[in-house]
Amino acid sequence: MEWLRELDLSGTALKELPSSIDNLIGLEDLRLNNCENLVCLPDSLYKLKSLNRFTLEGCLRLEIFPEILETMEWLSFLNLSRTALKELPFSIDNLIGLQNLRLNNCENLFTAIGGRAVKQKHLHVLSPLKKLNLSESNLENLPITIKHFPLLKELILRKCKGLKSLPELPPSLEYLDANGCTSLEDVSSIKKLFEQAPFCQDIDAAEGPSLKLMFTNCFKLGEKSVGKDIDVDGSTSVEEVSNIEKVLKQAVFCKSLGFAIYELFPTGSKSCAQS
Repeated sequence: MEWLRELDLSGTALKELPSSIDNLIGLEDLRLNNCENLVCLPDSLYKLKSLNRFTLEGCLRLEIFPEILETMEWLSFLNLSRTALKELPFSIDNLIGLQNLRLNNCENLFTAIGGRAVKQKHLHVLSPLKKLNLSESNLENLPITIKHFPLLKELILRKCKGLKSLPELPPSLEYLDANGCTSLEDVSSIKKLFEQAPFCQDIDAAEGPSLKLMFTNCFKLGEKSVGKDIDVDGSTSVEEVSNIEKVLKQAVFCKSLGFAIYELFPTGSKSCAQS
């Protein structure tokens, strides 16, 4: 069936997706959101060579994602949020076009993301990613290999309440949202991010992208969290941090680029500072 481009089976009582799905060789968009009885995906899924978007959000009983036995060049968006996945397949590196991966609120995926084996075998192969959403995951640490994601622009970590620190992040990053990471204590690595920012190399502010950081409701952030040059004792918003401009100057030497630093410290207000 070459003509079928979109198939939405969301909210159905499906227990498994039939292997004959691979006959839909023209399928570009497959939606299985909130199929709460779904427990099995076919091993032949990789044969959907035209697939561009695949969403499985809310498939609460889905524990296994099948091996991708051949490259899938066109799959750019994969949403596995709120599933029961326990691990990611090693062959996920065959998703060579994957740009946006959502794994938020995958409570069983702690081992897969934070475990030593997956640090080395899985996440490092996701280098094409531009957007990664790990919100509401049981993470204590991000794998250090994340710094090798050369195209990553957005990293969403909302309400990762066990997350304690941030590793070195890729210089391509433009947006980091760690809102509600209540255990987060150390974000000193962001100074390295500023120093490596590719848009700080002799360009005008109008040409360079902004770097936005969200650390609202991160109640454990304090004086030692960002670095010795920032004094945040008693701060309720970025506007009250007297040394923030000094830090940005020292870190990137390009104040005129207009970095937008939104709510670096715990507060319920909407204040922001523009350097």
